[in-house]
Amino acid sequence: MIIKSIPQKKVNYKHLIPYVLTEDGKASEFGSFAIFHNLYGVDTESVVKQFEENAKGIKHYAKIRGYHEIISWNPVDEKHLSDEVLRLFAEKYIELRGKNALCIAKPHFSTDHPHIHLIFSAMDFEGRKSMRADNKIFYGVRREMEEFQKTHFP
Repeated sequence: MIIKSIPQKKVNYKHLIPYVLTEDGKASEFGSFAIFHNLYGVDTESVVKQFEENAKGIKHYAKIRGYHEIISWNPVDEKHLSDEVLRLFAEKYIELRGKNALCIAKPHFSTDHPHIHLIFSAMDFEGRKSMRADNKIFYGVRREMEEFQKTHFP
């Protein structure tokens, strides 16, 4: 399992959120779920609006407007993955990384390797606290995810 975080300085939520939710228009046997965490609507337009409203609370000197994060697995692991397993990984990651952030998560199988896209807001859902994770915090999240994988899916 590899976890990658891509801070978004000039994020275009009108492009990024539909991309994540539709898997670039490709269907697959997996990917039948999407997680809408701390969001009050599940339609794309409503989700985009909420992320954009959240970003308005960011201080003018702060450069990061959101986070695009990806959890991916080696293609040989695909046989061990199901929607249920992927959902558990996504929910655990959201709990560790940003339980107070706005977040959407959806698995994709449009490449050689299965992966989950997650979009986190840069501020918590109340617009008061930054969701920035420095290297030490992010390392801790990755370690906890590795332990979760070893414990639940050896």
